[in-house]
Amino acid sequence: MSRIRSLHPGFFTDEQLVETSFEARLLCLGLGVEADDKGIFEWKPTTLKMRLFPVDNINVAELLAELVEAGAIMQYEINGRKYGAIRKFRKHQRPKTPNDIHPITPEVRNYVWLEPPVSEMNGDEADPFPPKGEKSPQMEEGGGRRGEKPKGFSRRASAQKKSWEQEIDEVMADV
Repeated sequence: MSRIRSLHPGFFTDEQLVETSFEARLLCLGLGVEADDKGIFEWKPTTLKMRLFPVDNINVAELLAELVEAGAIMQYEINGRKYGAIRKFRKHQRPKTPNDIHPITPEVRNYVWLEPPVSEMNGDEADPFPPKGEKSPQMEEGGGRRGEKPKGFSRRASAQKKSWEQEIDEVMADV
């Protein structure tokens, strides 16, 4: 299923890609549209040709080989099915809700710049829980940073708050 993707300006000056043919670079762009949100696509030259170049006389298998030789993509196989991965795909593509269509190996995960799953994170990460039950600044009364007004806080609200405080002080003084 094709997807809308953004194109990084560095694509046109990538040292590994500028040495490839015009058709190979165009195929590389098309692979980005055909790939899942991890940068993985099924290695099916005939299907890719029909989706990307339906009326052009282009040999997609040869262009895929050219892109592999340039290091722009890599081919791998899992359970007898062939897949391709786009180099550094996740460096520039950050989908909001990524899908998980094609299988991936740790080597391929590094190739497409995909972060490791949460369960594989190393111990160098900061502890997500504050020590000794301390409350984060958002949880303390007043919230946020000290001396910082909350969002939406206006002078009018500040003046109104002062008048309420003054009224309370006056009522309490009368008691």
